[in-house]
Amino acid sequence: MKTAMLGLYLLVSLSIADLDEARGGFQRAADRLAGEHVTSAGDDRVDLTPFAAELANLELELSSVENARRDDLLARIGRTSASAGRFKHASAAYALFLSEYGYDHPYSAQIATRYADSLFPLRFDQMDLVHTPEGPSVQATWRMGYTPDRDQLILATKAYDLAASLAMDAPSRGSALLKLGWVYRVLDNWRASTLAWDRCSHEASGTRSAADALWLAAENLRVTDNPAEAARRLHQLATAFPRDPRVSTVGRMVEELEAEAGRPENWSDNPIANLLTEIDVRSPTRAPHETYRSVVRWLERRHNRKASIAVSRWACTQEDWPVEERVACRNQLVDAFLREPGDKETGRREAAERLGEIVDLAPSDAAAVHAALRLVRLLDELGQPDKSDQVAEEIAARVKGSRRLEPIVMTTQIELLLKRGNKDGAKAVLDALAESHPDYDVHEWFDAVFARAEEEGSK
Repeated sequence: MKTAMLGLYLLVSLSIADLDEARGGFQRAADRLAGEHVTSAGDDRVDLTPFAAELANLELELSSVENARRDDLLARIGRTSASAGRFKHASAAYALFLSEYGYDHPYSAQIATRYADSLFPLRFDQMDLVHTPEGPSVQATWRMGYTPDRDQLILATKAYDLAASLAMDAPSRGSALLKLGWVYRVLDNWRASTLAWDRCSHEASGTRSAADALWLAAENLRVTDNPAEAARRLHQLATAFPRDPRVSTVGRMVEELEAEAGRPENWSDNPIANLLTEIDVRSPTRAPHETYRSVVRWLERRHNRKASIAVSRWACTQEDWPVEERVACRNQLVDAFLREPGDKETGRREAAERLGEIVDLAPSDAAAVHAALRLVRLLDELGQPDKSDQVAEEIAARVKGSRRLEPIVMTTQIELLLKRGNKDGAKAVLDALAESHPDYDVHEWFDAVFARAEEEGSK
């Protein structure tokens, strides 16, 4: 699922002039940090060992510039390197700065943040949270095509911890701790990620980062099967940030989390009976189909395919549900049957039956076409070309004249006929498509598809 996870791209881009202007107002780090959390690194300098290959090049760059301060040059090199996507080189420049000048330098807080961001150049707006049999995992996308290795991500955890300890205000501390939680999440260390976000909610209380941290910690806890703790974080969010726009959904989410928390470990031993009991319990606030959807989402996260199929089969018998929900539960059942490669033919045949039901139930032609074309391909795979052609012809007749839908159906027919080696049949459908929709340049497309089909056939 593409995230809707928070877009938190917060890379610091202060210029050297910004740093100079800030210098006069900075207090010494020891004074700033009195009574606050201090990184475990203490007064130790940043370890330069991981950047051995870059240090020689850095010294060459530094030696080539005259009449400039070394600290200014290191900050400038780091910034320009990061802007060019040379994140390892930028990290090396910032690490050298912190190693040489320590944590009391007027620039140190900003440099520590830049150092961490160079080690962890995540595209916060492009991530997927996926549920695997081994547990939840993040599919990350990195800035400018750069991909850090695991060692670099581990360095980033230390860097963000340092940046948080050097931060001069709560928003800066919260930003560092929020990103620390993201690093741990990308590393699939969900417990450490949640702890980082809990720490953010405490050490940066009242900030936007603290609100985001509570929301994300709740998400972590839910996907790792800790619904009661997830609900507690959402209660904290609603209490501490009553004007946060997400609070409007908290009540509904908490109700769902409490339902998850109340399901016993042996729930799947009798899924239909347990679903019916839950529908009854939640009836004051949830319609039956909503409780069903809630249960299916929970089963999908747990990869409990058998129980998911059982409750979806039951849902398909509910003729008084809204038509959209009757279609949705059938799609859920089809997906469950077809998701596993090499599944038994009985499951695939039932999937074909359910797709036929969706075509009949579909509230729109677009939904009917989507289901029908899935059915056409599935019947072909099951060795039933005559039935496949019949379904294709029926759906083509249903959408005849539609400028948007008819070409989709007919091109699918052409591809299947070519796949079977029926060039004449494919050409007949192509000519009909060209006659019905002369504004489509279909012959050039056909030549390319047919050439590809012939090449595959020769193999």
